[in-house]
Amino acid sequence: MVIYAIVATTQVCMASLAAAFAGFKIFRLLHEKKVNFSAKTYELHRQLMRSLCAQAFIHFSLLAIPTVTAFAMIIYSFGNLRVASLTIMPLLSMHSAALGLTTIIVTKPYRNAAKAIVLRPLKRCFNAKRRSNAPVTVFQHTVLN
Repeated sequence: MVIYAIVATTQVCMASLAAAFAGFKIFRLLHEKKVNFSAKTYELHRQLMRSLCAQAFIHFSLLAIPTVTAFAMIIYSFGNLRVASLTIMPLLSMHSAALGLTTIIVTKPYRNAAKAIVLRPLKRCFNAKRRSNAPVTVFQHTVLN
């Protein structure tokens, strides 16, 4: 079990380092090719790269860190793994939802559409107008003898 944990931890760390290196190289290449792109094309490429980097960070934070933590707990036999699994397993399961949210938040057209959808009911609530100017009587006043 310990050997498996060491190998898996090494693989996760190597994949994370490879993703970081690839992102750095792509940003540098994009900066070098800036003169060949129009301003709109360059901005779209930058937006795509921001989205990819944010997704890589989500991979790292929701997959690599909890996995390496769990394996370290197994290898070094410290902590209560049962209690830690109550934190680690939900983090691992949030991965796919977080990727979708990252794409929506980072990509400008998606972000604007999401804002419009989410804020539409609030705008309706705060912009409600009375339909007529007639006085409204909720309860008629009655006098008891």
